[in-house]
Amino acid sequence: MSNFSTLFTKLRDTVHQDEDKESSNTSKKRHTEPVVALKNEEKELRISSKRPREFQEPETQTTKDENDAIISKSKIRPFIPPKDYKDMSIPLSFLCIGAQKAGTTWLHEILRTHPNICLPRNCKEVHFWDWYRGKGLGWYSRQFIQSSCTTTRTHDSLHAIFHPATVYGEITPCYAILPEATIQEIQYLFPNLKIIFIARNLVDRAWSAILMELRHASRGIQPGEFPSSTQTTTPVYNAMEDPTQYKIEYFMQRLCHSTHTSRSNYSQALRTWLKYFPSQQIIILHYSDISNHPHQFMEQVCKHIGIEYIQNKTFQDKDLYRKVNQGTGPTLNYPIPAQVQKQFEEYLQPYQDDFNLLLRELHYSWQL
Repeated sequence: MSNFSTLFTKLRDTVHQDEDKESSNTSKKRHTEPVVALKNEEKELRISSKRPREFQEPETQTTKDENDAIISKSKIRPFIPPKDYKDMSIPLSFLCIGAQKAGTTWLHEILRTHPNICLPRNCKEVHFWDWYRGKGLGWYSRQFIQSSCTTTRTHDSLHAIFHPATVYGEITPCYAILPEATIQEIQYLFPNLKIIFIARNLVDRAWSAILMELRHASRGIQPGEFPSSTQTTTPVYNAMEDPTQYKIEYFMQRLCHSTHTSRSNYSQALRTWLKYFPSQQIIILHYSDISNHPHQFMEQVCKHIGIEYIQNKTFQDKDLYRKVNQGTGPTLNYPIPAQVQKQFEEYLQPYQDDFNLLLRELHYSWQL
């Protein structure tokens, strides 16, 4: 009996030693695997940060109703109403959120001629939702008082503010890349808001934006920044704005800056807006239609924001075919060098593919 006990004790100790050894190995593996995984993840992050993510074709295409259902289900973040929401006295009807350098100034000049459309009185781009939110919704409402559209209807500006035929809106292309929390606030305040987005060829848009950046540099505005309403934009020639003074590497460096990549990523920007607004409230228009089919372009805009459009009466040809906000000095219509264009196209191709995928998902018939 004692021999059996001794044998059993030895057998038990052996099993425990094996379990301890296995547990030790498992513990070491558990501690080393995350380190290796983290290093691999950091390596992949460094690689992916150098270029846009690769385009992947989805295995299945969703229908418009399915897409809207997915968007609706994504609204899960709780929202606290702003303290000054009662100060908002303007029933905002539409926002044109972009794209930058895609005809938004032209659209502003056209819309301001319509007697039933009220735009901000002092400037095209109010930048309230990205720069001046701290001024309050009351300040924002006052930007629309005494605008040109109100004086053509009535001398009583207070009555004009709540005129039932008035459509209030503004155009600030930087709104496309607003933080998600801000977009959620906009949706809370204006759930029926109509969104306008004008898409331009990505290479042409980026090149135009960088040329504008060079013009701004001659006025003391640093790269990546934009002039405020108090800064002058009077053309003053300076060698700094001459694109021939810069090497290809400079233009690629600027393109890779977040200022330009964020504005080139149409799909990412619009998908954020689509999380809070159904696709029926967002219209995506092609920039080339401004010059090729201006009447049809404006007819789509008017229908979207709820304004009657009458061919050759609502807007005049002299306004529709007028060019606005052109560059000046050596950057005026300066063509993009072939080598720069090739590198721009290669870098921006994933963004274009992603945007075209979004257009297909939303059942648009055109592509960039």
